[in-house]
Amino acid sequence: KVGAAHPNPFNGAIRVPIQNVMGQELDLRIYDLRGREIYSQRLGGSTAHSYTWHGQNHSGQIMSSGLYMISVSGADQQFSQKAMFIK
Repeated sequence: KVGAAHPNPFNGAIRVPIQNVMGQELDLRIYDLRGREIYSQRLGGSTAHSYTWHGQNHSGQIMSSGLYMISVSGADQQFSQKAMFIK
């Protein structure tokens, strides 16, 4: 189960609460509105996470203001939500 990312809209960082009841490895991916993956992170199999994204891409560059999709997926679960980044 993935909770609502907050604060949303955000400036600086957004937190994504994750309850991983099955203890699976999860993939967190962030996409821009064109569908390009700009960031990804493999999350371990612990049962509770809170992941914080600081609005950066794979290279550590701060992204521009806009709407992004946060996707968390595992072997048998997937969740996506929108996040508005405001600089």
